[in-house]
Amino acid sequence: MKRSGFFRKSFALSALAAALLFSGEASGISLNEAREEALKANLKLRFFQEKAVEAGFKRQESYAGFFPVISANAYASHKEPEPHLNIRKGEYGTFGGGVGPIPAEDRTVFNGEQDTYGVALRLEQPVFAGGKILNTYRQAQAGEESAGHDEKQAAQDLLYATEEAYIGLLKAGELKRTAEQHLKTVQAHLKDMQLLHDRGRASKNDLLKVKVESARASEGLITADNDHLVAAGKLNIMLNRPYNAEISAEPLPETGGPEINTADAGRVAFENRPDMKGAFGRSRAALYERKASESESYPGVKFVTEYIHQTEQPTTDEDQWTAMLLLEYTIWDWGGNRRGVDAAKSVERQKQLEMLNLENDIYSEVHEALLSLKASEKRIEVTKEALTQADENLRVTRFGFEHGARTSTDVLDAEDLKTRTDAEYIKARYDGFHARAALRHAMGLMMDADALAGLEETAAGK
Repeated sequence: MKRSGFFRKSFALSALAAALLFSGEASGISLNEAREEALKANLKLRFFQEKAVEAGFKRQESYAGFFPVISANAYASHKEPEPHLNIRKGEYGTFGGGVGPIPAEDRTVFNGEQDTYGVALRLEQPVFAGGKILNTYRQAQAGEESAGHDEKQAAQDLLYATEEAYIGLLKAGELKRTAEQHLKTVQAHLKDMQLLHDRGRASKNDLLKVKVESARASEGLITADNDHLVAAGKLNIMLNRPYNAEISAEPLPETGGPEINTADAGRVAFENRPDMKGAFGRSRAALYERKASESESYPGVKFVTEYIHQTEQPTTDEDQWTAMLLLEYTIWDWGGNRRGVDAAKSVERQKQLEMLNLENDIYSEVHEALLSLKASEKRIEVTKEALTQADENLRVTRFGFEHGARTSTDVLDAEDLKTRTDAEYIKARYDGFHARAALRHAMGLMMDADALAGLEETAAGK
């Protein structure tokens, strides 16, 4: 009867400790809070946001090519010595009648362009460029759209990684509590066996077995504690917090998987995956890049007008204005332009192949996620049944031990089986959470935390 009372007391204390641990975790961060914090603080997402900003500026830069370019310049020139002509005395002869030599003395006559100071204003407007300006703009426009989709895909990936880390922290926490519970139960059994041994009612060998199991349980708790610290660190990194910051997660509600086939799931993925849309945008950008390269084969025509104001010169006016149509055409460049077009065509084919390959990857990812989800649901059922049987086995074994029908080794084996089964059930449950998150990620639905709730209607196109 003393054994029974001791067991009841130790189990009550263990249950109280577990309840305190669960109640403490309930005050932690929720999944939605973690998702929002990750979207605001994660550094990797900021990088893709800046890439989208860069693409927007490049599109605006290419749009400026449709409008005239106005430029201004100022200049000044000085010549030393100044342009001049030296005429010696009598250079043109000597005449009578009082005229005398011409010229009458040496002279210096300044001629040619003098010191000049001026300003010029120039306007250039493209008239025809073979479609280069338009296709360059369309290329930049497609690049901006693609960068926007890349940013959304980065957000999807971040939310998935955050949810994975969140689930991992919850799983590590439950496994740690299971290890703590196992250690407390074994230590309670060790105290009981020590008391029985001191009274001569248990052998030394039985006592040593319990001590060995207690050491193993302590080692298991150390491993579980380390795993819990690593899981917390991973979630902190997702939230851009210090790695060792204190963090806990609120329990997730148990939900089942959606009833959807691979074909419908694949269709939803193709419609929603940002990386698929981004690949299509890059393919369009490559198309316009190729067209812009081909435009180099056409002549370019632009209108140019210029106004110049300068110091007055002997042969030029103070103000000048000119206007002209300028045609430029490359007759021969040793095949450079043709090679550029060939390279652009190769890039276009690469982007098309990238898009086709991504389609295959998405279908495979969706298919694997569905299979994993179904497998996890089956494992949950199996491990839950096994856990019920392990609980009953432990109860019967303890009852037999208390009444002298079972040995201490039987209790240790039953407790070990219960702990392992409990851990398998915990892993199966959280594998189910992982599988549901993986399916949402594969289908491009990570932005909506409840996206799978009405998935059957989404897949049916309702």
